[in-house]
Amino acid sequence: MNFTNPTKVFSALTGFILILLILNIASYLNFFLNDLTPRDFFFRKTNFNTEKNLPSIFSGIIHFIAAFYLFKVATAELEIEKRRRFWWTMSGDLHLPGV
Repeated sequence: MNFTNPTKVFSALTGFILILLILNIASYLNFFLNDLTPRDFFFRKTNFNTEKNLPSIFSGIIHFIAAFYLFKVATAELEIEKRRRFWWTMSGDLHLPGV
């Protein structure tokens, strides 16, 4: 995959999100139609409202990749030194709410 093509990256991310959404909907249908408990493995691993599952892993990977590319921008040769501090801050503080 060519990571420099924004259209391909957007298409891949949209595809992954749609797959996760379909799995989430399927887990809820399975949960309600088969009268399962929230401890069901498929429900726990595909539910958007819980942690330690596929959607959480996907989100963590996306945040890590974003921080990595912000770090690359921060270490690149920039014309204005004042902006470098902004990119360093963005790469380190990506996990903070509201950033």
